[in-house]
Amino acid sequence: MTRAAGRRQGKGLPLLRPGYGMPALYRLKVPGVEAMQWLPGDLIQAGGMAGWLMVNAADFHHPGGMGDETTLAIQTAAGEQTAKPGDWVIRTFPGGFFVIPQAIFELVCVPGEPT
Repeated sequence: MTRAAGRRQGKGLPLLRPGYGMPALYRLKVPGVEAMQWLPGDLIQAGGMAGWLMVNAADFHHPGGMGDETTLAIQTAAGEQTAKPGDWVIRTFPGGFFVIPQAIFELVCVPGEPT
């Protein structure tokens, strides 16, 4: 589109449209991820998380806290991220791990079907 074509006739101002001069809506292209919630007070869930991370060769450790307050640090493509109790750890199908707070996880993720 030429500069003139993007202007209102006679006004000399560019037309505002999504992606040009104003935000556009997007959806994530991620077809599916594996996810587990970090619940350190639940020993079965915490053990399952540790096993899942080890099977997938994740670099992780517990930097602090005890019992229900234990945090979990995971090395990700964006650097080390720390999961607090209640946060979600996701694994994308290329194999990368990320930590997402529970409030954001609930906004962007819905349960999927096993493949």
